[in-house]
Amino acid sequence: MENRSSVAVLSVYLAVIAALVGSIGVALAMLGGSVVSEPSPRAKSPFEIQLESAREIRQALARPIPQPERLTPITAKPAKVASARTAPNRHNSDAAMRQSRQAFANVDRPGQPQQSQPQGFFGFLAFGPGGRH
Repeated sequence: MENRSSVAVLSVYLAVIAALVGSIGVALAMLGGSVVSEPSPRAKSPFEIQLESAREIRQALARPIPQPERLTPITAKPAKVASARTAPNRHNSDAAMRQSRQAFANVDRPGQPQQSQPQGFFGFLAFGPGGRH
């Protein structure tokens, strides 16, 4: 009987192992079928990209370009345009420039009294020649 029970235990172990192996095989078969049916896109090499671009350019150049429609003949006559331009009056601009120079030359700076003695380069500062010590 002991012999018989060891055979039964061994057959149960083998049945469990077979069930496990069978379920793993079925799972792998289902997974393998889904992977094979959907091929993964691979990255294109730079050569393949350049080749595609060259083919597209060749196809675009092979297509004929339609000719543009012809223009209607020109029937209108051009208007006469005065080619001589009048020169600006130089006398008025010279006089205005002279007057503006005189006006700016006579302008006194506000806040500074008139001095009979010219200031030096550093005269506007508190130190230096002609400044306060």
